[in-house]
Amino acid sequence: MKEEKGMTYLTLLIILIVLAMVIIAIVYFIRGEYQQETLENRKTDLLLVQGKITMLQEMVVAKKENATYIGKKVAENKENEKIGRMLQKGILNEGEENFDSYYMLEKEELDALGLSQLELEEGEAYIVNYDTGEVMMTVPIIIEDIEYYTLSSIKQREGQLNTELQNNTENVEA
Repeated sequence: MKEEKGMTYLTLLIILIVLAMVIIAIVYFIRGEYQQETLENRKTDLLLVQGKITMLQEMVVAKKENATYIGKKVAENKENEKIGRMLQKGILNEGEENFDSYYMLEKEELDALGLSQLELEEGEAYIVNYDTGEVMMTVPIIIEDIEYYTLSSIKQREGQLNTELQNNTENVEA
């Protein structure tokens, strides 16, 4: 009988399965890195907006140089589609004590704040509370099927992840 050289069908199948698993792992890793990068970019944008509104709020309180709040007052623009969506989802609450301090910032208002480098996609805007300093987006960041609208919810998520990581590290060391 003649000795055959080359791969058998079984060997080829095993190689294809291993290759498919490696490709799936790489895609999963890249997707996770992309989501993390997107989250960090959005968080940076939210922090920039928060810094600017904090400065503006301090100028208004100090009554400096005709300083006024920038943006469309949410309480007066409830019919706006973006604001209506936020009210409907419960992200904004009309019964909230500081509801009159919410303002919506779109591209023109961001430009007026000196944040023209921030890009907004279709249907996107920032909503800020000048009293509390809270900043939120009208379009959420979705990570692991969870929607994040506010800077505080993103920070809370990071705190939970850090706590879990610390607990896992302690368990491994023990």
